[in-house]
Amino acid sequence: MSIAAAVVASEGRFGMDVASFAGAPFQQTWYDLPLWELFFNRFPCRSVVELGTGQGGMAIFFAVQALRRGMKFTTFDRERLYDDQTYKALGELGARCHLVELFDRAEFVRGLLSAQERPLVLFCDNGDKPREFREFRPVLTSGDYVAVHDWNAEIRLSDIQPELPMVLADECDKTGSITRFFRVP
Repeated sequence: MSIAAAVVASEGRFGMDVASFAGAPFQQTWYDLPLWELFFNRFPCRSVVELGTGQGGMAIFFAVQALRRGMKFTTFDRERLYDDQTYKALGELGARCHLVELFDRAEFVRGLLSAQERPLVLFCDNGDKPREFREFRPVLTSGDYVAVHDWNAEIRLSDIQPELPMVLADECDKTGSITRFFRVP
């Protein structure tokens, strides 16, 4: 299938469920990678924490960003869905991978979040984004960021309580991204 045919078949959302980064699949759109690049350029962070490793493509992207920019990268998931090559690559890139059920081990996750270098960005992309936001956003401090995936599908503005200022909103809207970024005041 040509790229043009794939775009048509995916109703303009080329990259969802068929994309990969460095050979590891991810469930993002290709539009999200330059948005994350823009985010890191405009809002330098010291730590990136991903909730929901999945098949590891986005984790490798974050690990490369962290290595190049001098950040720390940590990812959580309740099961290892990625292959041995991805696991090896994440380790070689300096990623810290934790296999835990987020809500059963919430105190552990909050403790690791509290210990991260600031500012940090928390990426909510596991199975229950509204609950992830409610459970772990209170650990964030002024100057930190939270990003959510599956915007207006699995999480909406009404789930962002207390409401936080959105950053890169125009860029997200113009690209049709389903990721949104927020700053903790």
